[in-house]
Amino acid sequence: VDVAMAADADGVHLGRTDLPVSDARSIVGSGLIIGATAHNLDEAAAAIDAGADYLGIGAMFASQTKPDREPAGVTLLQSVIDRWPPTHHLAIGGITPANIASVRDAGGRGVAVCASICGAENPAESAAALAQPTVVPA
Repeated sequence: VDVAMAADADGVHLGRTDLPVSDARSIVGSGLIIGATAHNLDEAAAAIDAGADYLGIGAMFASQTKPDREPAGVTLLQSVIDRWPPTHHLAIGGITPANIASVRDAGGRGVAVCASICGAENPAESAAALAQPTVVPA
């Protein structure tokens, strides 16, 4: 939070081991967008109750970035959307051009990716494939 404020950032994303959302919200008020990680419905509820503006929900699939994280799958995403429809979200974890359609089909409105772009042979091509409204797996 202090770095986001010093950098005049629009917001900050808080992981499970970062400053609690409620503490961050008490420091910044409504001055910053605050996102929080949610690996299950209990974490999602706690983040929303504490004042998070959006959730990073996942991991959707097995991930090269966090290989020890057990995938929650799109069922978690669907459950969060069903329970808190107006809450903004980003699905995260193992999302690739080959599986992003299932995230969209589950109601996903945004994704956060790392390895599928940064680890791609052609990052621009991979980013373009992720952005397509319909992706046919290779």
